[in-house]
Amino acid sequence: MTRPNYPLTGITYGPTYDAPTDFETIAKQMKQGSKIFILGTQKPPCNITGVEIVNLPPQYGQVVNYLLSKENLKRTLLEVLRQFNAIFISQNETKLQQPTEDFLYHPDFQRTFQEKNEYIRWYNESGHFKRRSALDRSDNI
Repeated sequence: MTRPNYPLTGITYGPTYDAPTDFETIAKQMKQGSKIFILGTQKPPCNITGVEIVNLPPQYGQVVNYLLSKENLKRTLLEVLRQFNAIFISQNETKLQQPTEDFLYHPDFQRTFQEKNEYIRWYNESGHFKRRSALDRSDNI
């Protein structure tokens, strides 16, 4: 579905938007000389003059997938600022960090656990673990 009176491009997001058309509309409203930074390898198909569309290096597109973390989001924003010459840091300082291989997560804890025993100890000490007797169990196992 697209907005009423908008051309159909075939790429949609949500119930009322057409991504390329909305992108072009927003870009045309930007000041001349503005830059738009894209996460991904393809520039949107649109006809805009006076606004530069910049693709970030492909590795930054991974921040929305398996490299998603608070630190990597920060580093992606720093890379945008670096490319815009708003800050002067090396590209090495914006390099994304690889996630740890394995970890445990609990929404009541402020960080991830790298060790199973560390998690079990925290789970027991934090009051999350509730010991039940065999008579309390509804599954009768």
